[in-house]
Amino acid sequence: MLHVDWVPPEIFDAEQRELLTHYRVTIAPFDPRSGVTGPKKNYTVPVPGNSIKFDGLNPETIYNITVQAGTSSGYGHILWGTYSTLAPGQRHIIRLVNRCVFQDWLSLTARSLHSVYGNVRINQVKTFDVEPYESDFVIRGLHPSTVYNVTLKPKDHSEVAWGAYATLPPGWFLVKNLKQCDKTNFAVSMSWEPVELDMATEYQVRYLRMKDSEAGWIEEDARESKELLCPKDGCGRLCYLVFNLPHNPSDYIFQVSLLRNLIINMRVPNKSGNYDILL
Repeated sequence: MLHVDWVPPEIFDAEQRELLTHYRVTIAPFDPRSGVTGPKKNYTVPVPGNSIKFDGLNPETIYNITVQAGTSSGYGHILWGTYSTLAPGQRHIIRLVNRCVFQDWLSLTARSLHSVYGNVRINQVKTFDVEPYESDFVIRGLHPSTVYNVTLKPKDHSEVAWGAYATLPPGWFLVKNLKQCDKTNFAVSMSWEPVELDMATEYQVRYLRMKDSEAGWIEEDARESKELLCPKDGCGRLCYLVFNLPHNPSDYIFQVSLLRNLIINMRVPNKSGNYDILL
């Protein structure tokens, strides 16, 4: 069984927001050996629902899942993710009986299975050693829009925990605590909290004029975190100024995206002796 949920799309025009009636959801098995996605099944989730539970899936299998917001006249952009089911009879990703494993190192590997980009090497393996007292681990330097098999193996034990995960496309990770600090007729200053664990090297501000139906997103140059430090001592937030706007800032929607190779955040053994793998 897989239970998947998603965040509803940001629809800035109130009239268009009422046009959203349902979500089209697809699920299809993925074979990492051949790189082929199998036949897909289609589901419909009526608005305001934003989750679905898949039953009757094959155990120990990787699945591609897509979600599209739907109206009476068509569908929006595809939201895509990759997830895997457990082996038969395995209620937890892994449960350890021998507590002495906490005195040894853990081995963690990330192997690329498939990518949207042709220049990404498939079956390339990154290996890391994890201290047994650590409760989470961040895998850095991954390629965007790429599926990875992530495996956690206790030292000197044959039992492993594994899962399949996909990184986001570039620019899809948005900060969610964006605030406008001040604005004039043609400029606006904004601030946001930096992404946790120093996972961001660059941020990019983009904006869209709502009243112009033919307008596209305008992107500012990407900036490193150190260039965005707030001048207010102890604030801890990042700041940016957009100026020389052709119209009042109130006419625009602003977003800030994270630019860098994406990461997978792993949760490794907890005090109960269970292993969870989280994206």
